[in-house]
This record gives sequence, C-alpha cells and structure tokens, in this order.
Amino acid sequence: MAKQKEIWNELVKPTSQPTIIGYDRRKMSFPIRIKKTEFKNSRDFAALQIADILAGTYAKYFKWIIEGAKEDDEYGKKLDINIFDKFDNHIIWPLMDVTPQELGTIGADAEDPFEYFIKIINNLSY
Repeated sequence: MAKQKEIWNELVKPTSQPTIIGYDRRKMSFPIRIKKTEFKNSRDFAALQIADILAGTYAKYFKWIIEGAKEDDEYGKKLDINIFDKFDNHIIWPLMDVTPQELGTIGADAEDPFEYFIKIINNLSY
C-alpha cells in the first residue's frame, strides 16, 4: 500500500470534490474524509506483524479454496480444519452473479467507479 500512497492520499483527502460513484445499491461517496494515514514498517510494530500474518493466512486459505482445495496442500488443509471452520458462517464470499442484470442493480445514477479512479490517477503528477 505504501507504494500507492500518492493515489491513496488523493482518493481520501477531505478537500476533494464530493462525488458519488457506483450503481443503484452499490454506491460509495467520495471523499471518505480520512484525515491521516500513517504507513509504518511492521518490523517496528507488533500489531502490524499480527495483521500481516492474518492477512497472509487468509490470502493463502482463499487461494487454496479457489484452486480447488487440493489435498496435497497440507497448509491449506490445516487452515481449513484448525482455523476457518470456526468462522464459516461469517465469511463473505463473492457471488458468481456479476452483471448488473444478475445482481438486480440495473441503472447508472452515479459516476462510473472506473472512470472516477482513472480521473484521480491521471490528475497525479508522477
């Protein structure tokens, strides 16, 4: 995330012009008015180390699922048995329905999210 700091700061700065992006029930208002984001090295903060471990664990587990829960992947199997079975009812998994018609969200009454992000990135000076 630190590599994209300039983009992140542009997206969240409180002085940006208010914009609503998205479609129907899938809308988000910008700016999200984050006053300050601090990028820190996890080597210096135990809480960030734990967050890194958890993020890596979830990434590994979901990759294991997406790739077919291969039986020869011992780590994936152990994650499935030891950790994530306790959270089974709380995992939000993407739907296979992806089009506005399938999602029941036809209509564009806000700015296109991709166009908005492209505009933000194009306004940055690299």
